[in-house]
Amino acid sequence: MTANDMTEKVDVLCIGAHEDDIDYTVGGTVALLASQGYRLHILDLTVREGMYFSEEEERDREAQKAADILGVTRSNLDLGLLKLENTYENRVRIADEIRRMMPEVLITLDADESHPDHHVAHQLVLDAWHCAYSTAIQTERQPWYVKG
Repeated sequence: MTANDMTEKVDVLCIGAHEDDIDYTVGGTVALLASQGYRLHILDLTVREGMYFSEEEERDREAQKAADILGVTRSNLDLGLLKLENTYENRVRIADEIRRMMPEVLITLDADESHPDHHVAHQLVLDAWHCAYSTAIQTERQPWYVKG
């Protein structure tokens, strides 16, 4: 699923740098919330192409299978593996996704991680969260404030 395919409002938006970050860091919480009827979406910022030993198609299937097991939807912005940068353009793209999905809660990676994409993703998501509710940032969608 691409990021623009999902148009339904979600309760919780989980944003990770890679296709398995949310699954292995807060997968239990995600599954619990989904089982309680909350609508969740996982937004991956990069595709793990060339990083691990499995083929891209296999990784895509694994990511989708994980989403199915967790009971959530998933999409990927493909912002560049090991090239993830906190740029204005990336902040606006993520902010636009936040505005489109209108979550009540936003979950992302901890800042204290060793992977360079994780460091960047943490700050990038926090900055995008501010952009999502700023009227100074113009996108196709209205500003949205995530409460938690």
